[in-house]
Amino acid sequence: MAKKQIISTQQAVIMTGKSERRIQDACKTGELRAEKIGRSWHIEKTSVNEYIRNIVKAEKARAKKAQKKGRK
Repeated sequence: MAKKQIISTQQAVIMTGKSERRIQDACKTGELRAEKIGRSWHIEKTSVNEYIRNIVKAEKARAKKAQKKGRK
């Protein structure tokens, strides 16, 4: 079994383009698989990749909905 890659909050910020606060909130709510050790979040890199894919899907859905709304 492959070892999980763990990244820091700052690395997740760079990968996603989201704020540090948003990443921390995503860790707290379970949107990102992470473990808090002391004051730091240790985040699974695969979880960040899934999070990015979900963001892209949501943005496409919003754009499609806005486009449909504009046709009426």
